[in-house]
Amino acid sequence: MNGHAIESFARSSTLALLLAAALVVTACGGDSSPTAPSQTTPANLAGSWTGWMETSNFGRVIGDAELSQSGSTVTGTWRAASATGLGWTGTFSGTATATSFSGTTTISMANPNGDGSTCTGTSAISGTATGTIRWTGAGFTGDCSGMPANLEFEYNRRA
Repeated sequence: MNGHAIESFARSSTLALLLAAALVVTACGGDSSPTAPSQTTPANLAGSWTGWMETSNFGRVIGDAELSQSGSTVTGTWRAASATGLGWTGTFSGTATATSFSGTTTISMANPNGDGSTCTGTSAISGTATGTIRWTGAGFTGDCSGMPANLEFEYNRRA
């Protein structure tokens, strides 16, 4: 190789190395600092709530709820007066995000057939977690027929 060929080869090699380095830096973003994961604070649902529960087969009944919260995990109890005057009780458990809730509710109620036995059931529920709570579900599945169907819980924080 003559001097001119060596010089040309050296320039081509240097240019190729610089181009490769630029591509690597561009592909990596050129920033070595890690990006912190995005964390959203869940809505605060802890406290006393008052409102109602409505079902397609029993209508609207007045009720209240007491909710506790640890991080995004929400648990609590609810109670309502049934259309027949007998009290219904149940629980809530689930997960809150900044704007929503999803979980499960249970019920304990007098058997709708009037035989004096107690029925229990569960239903998946979900809905809002800001301002007025509005949680809906398909209805309770349990050990009796005629359990509350097409659920809607609506509560406002008790002042």
